[in-house]
Amino acid sequence: MDIMELWNAYQKNADPETIFPMYQECALNEKATGYGDVNLLHIASRNAHPEAVVWLLEQGLNPNEASGYGEHPLFLLAERSFSCNYLPRKGDIYKTAQALLNGGGSVLRRDSKGMFCYHYAAQKGNVEFLRALSEYGVKLNKKDEHGNRDGGAELQLHSDQGAQYASQAYFELTQTYGITPSMSRTLYFPTRALFCIVCT
Repeated sequence: MDIMELWNAYQKNADPETIFPMYQECALNEKATGYGDVNLLHIASRNAHPEAVVWLLEQGLNPNEASGYGEHPLFLLAERSFSCNYLPRKGDIYKTAQALLNGGGSVLRRDSKGMFCYHYAAQKGNVEFLRALSEYGVKLNKKDEHGNRDGGAELQLHSDQGAQYASQAYFELTQTYGITPSMSRTLYFPTRALFCIVCT
């Protein structure tokens, strides 16, 4: 089993239980040459696979190792950058974030744009990720490249699926953090809405 076969299994939408044994058949130091030199932990984190992340950390993989593109496991998870056709189970992002944090993943790292992982989570409406960080005791108040603070600033949800989808995500975020939000809506296209949650 090589790393590309494993990665392709996510793209073919195989279930996590089927994919997990594939990790155990791969060489732990293998990287995807020509694809950012991502390693097994990058792939497991990208696809929010908590069982695989826990096992890989137990084998000694570094939760703070960057890929050739400068991507760290927590950033990949925060961005919801799942493999094509793959959708994690409900709760898997939360569990994967917990595993990375407990395994020593650092939320103090910035990327090349000066952003922290939770800035991306806020932009993507990644509720499970933000909840895991909040419960771990992370203070979401570092400034991003524009000087904004998250979640002391704003959480933006962009939707191409109409206001109903965005409204549900908006509701979940307000319930998760128990905040009193102000909401603005700007229609850029007929079905696109921008919702901003400004923590007060």
